[in-house]
Amino acid sequence: MYLAAMGRLGEAIGEARRAQTLDALSPIVNTDLGWCLLYAGRGGEAVDQFRKTLDLDSKYVSARWGLGASYAQQRRFTEAVAELTQAVTLSEGSPLVSGHLGYAYGLGGMASEARKTLADLKTLSSREYVPSTAIALVHAGLGEKAEALEWLGRAFDEHDFSLVFLDVAPWFDSLRTEPGYEPLRRRLQLPDRSGAR
Repeated sequence: MYLAAMGRLGEAIGEARRAQTLDALSPIVNTDLGWCLLYAGRGGEAVDQFRKTLDLDSKYVSARWGLGASYAQQRRFTEAVAELTQAVTLSEGSPLVSGHLGYAYGLGGMASEARKTLADLKTLSSREYVPSTAIALVHAGLGEKAEALEWLGRAFDEHDFSLVFLDVAPWFDSLRTEPGYEPLRRRLQLPDRSGAR
């Protein structure tokens, strides 16, 4: 996953496949391969990998989440929402998974559902920690790029671990040409993007 975050996606996939040969029935290893494929822009393969993982364990949250995220990137929004809704339930309401559901709603033109998710996350944040990345995701899905970048800046201040995937996560593709993106990359000290994907 470190290699994936650093944009060394071919190597990341290779290492994940090597781990898979060592422990073919591990849900963690199989799911990590799916995420690496998704980050590499190989969405069809990611869907297949997440499905295979769910054949091993149908309640494995990260695989269900990854499948929903993969469907969202393929613009298969009905399937994305179905998978991500299950992932939210399985994760007992994980804010980050909820953020992905809100992203899928927004990207799929279901603005009222996305706004409700956003409101729910902000209400929850008054009672417990909600990663700012979760809120940024919903704004990104709604096409609200400035707001998404503002929340990603807050995520940096919180030391939100998911920011390490900023350059490879496809849900942030729409933000990469925005003026605030490069300063955030510099703050994170991410490597040169020329080798990404």
